[in-house]
Amino acid sequence: MATCVWMFSSPGAHLVGALGSLVDGKAEYRVLLRDVDDICGAFGWGPVSPLLLIDKGTGERPEHLWLGFYATSVVLARILVDAGVRADVCLGHSGGEVTALVAAGALSVPDGARLLCERMKAVGEADAPPGAMLAVNAHVRRVREMCGAVGDRSLAVAVDNGPRQVVVSGRAEAIDLLRRLAEVIGVPATLLGIPGAYHNPMFAWAADRFAQATADIPLRQPTTPVYSAQLGRYVRTRTDIRELLDGLLVLPVGFREALMNLYDEGAETFIECGARTVLSDLVTAALPAEARAMSLLPDRAAALQVGERVASLLPHVPAADLDSRGIRLNVVPSPTAAAAPVPAAGPAARPPLPKPRAEATAGLAVLPTWDELVARIRQVYADVLQYPIEVIEEDAELEADLGVSSLKHTQAFVKLLDLFRLPTPGAEIRLFSYRTVGQIAGLLEQLAGQESSHAAV
Repeated sequence: MATCVWMFSSPGAHLVGALGSLVDGKAEYRVLLRDVDDICGAFGWGPVSPLLLIDKGTGERPEHLWLGFYATSVVLARILVDAGVRADVCLGHSGGEVTALVAAGALSVPDGARLLCERMKAVGEADAPPGAMLAVNAHVRRVREMCGAVGDRSLAVAVDNGPRQVVVSGRAEAIDLLRRLAEVIGVPATLLGIPGAYHNPMFAWAADRFAQATADIPLRQPTTPVYSAQLGRYVRTRTDIRELLDGLLVLPVGFREALMNLYDEGAETFIECGARTVLSDLVTAALPAEARAMSLLPDRAAALQVGERVASLLPHVPAADLDSRGIRLNVVPSPTAAAAPVPAAGPAARPPLPKPRAEATAGLAVLPTWDELVARIRQVYADVLQYPIEVIEEDAELEADLGVSSLKHTQAFVKLLDLFRLPTPGAEIRLFSYRTVGQIAGLLEQLAGQESSHAAV
């Protein structure tokens, strides 16, 4: 039963300079931003992180609209993961569907950025007439009647956000006629700053171009359930993900219905993992008062209160155990829910192990023999993943072979640190680079100050 839903915002949901205090001193978060910037560079665009980190000297560019929201959401989701907040369902809005897939472990952070860049590029190359989008403050049934009155077949309900918030897309001339009709009959309507007729069959050619350009991106089965507002159902398999991506530009967004369905399933808390309060307001408008909605970053000043907001989601954790971001102290940082792609061929190379910190090794328990250590690790991962222990072999790729998400990987690793009374590794250790049980065993031995008792796996 879904009780906690993480919501991922649409393009434009970022705040200039708001991430500066959130990533200060957190190298792992800067790596996430660097991953997005690197993809921007590969497409010949400028980096997005300067706009998000520094509130001066950074004029906005088109890539900020299409990737600033993504980078913001990725960092906020990572903060929730590191704090120990659990998502029962990930729900994206428009381009936020990509972010939801990343948070659910179905895509890596760089691949999510690449998808959004390819989406932007496909639209830019589309041979379609100028399009526009209009937000209409009326029920979807009345909006459809208004579109029929205009009589232009390009008009389509692109987004159904709530009882009185519908977005129509279509040819620019038709949208202008619809706007004037709304004005005449007294229906509030606002022309959006989004260039183009998104979520409209007008973009069919761009959708085909996008599907071809992204066919090689590796997809993984989500480890956290994903509900797609565009498909109107859960995304459970790689085939489902491909269907969603192929329709990302043309399928309408049924966000109101998605919220209602999740609420009917038992969803109680809706956390907006993005800037502003756009999606949180939609929850308030569409659902009964019992539904709790929270935006992690409603405005720029709220960046200093993100820790308090996250802490309110963890009432069982003493405030003294959380830092200013709401992140639990003395817990190994985990990569955001999708790690870097794993090479498809060849055995996993053993990553370099850290040198133990002398001050941390005193009083540690002596680890058991290699075989027993491996057995204990397999059992812990089996318990966390709820897998039969037989499938967790010493040399099996945790992510590639078993579909282990970064969140589950971290949960199991933390249990092992507690079990053997070992110190938390330094920030230079990237847990996701230890991809097999054998590699995890070697890391534990090194943290214990022991020479590895087994050959590299």
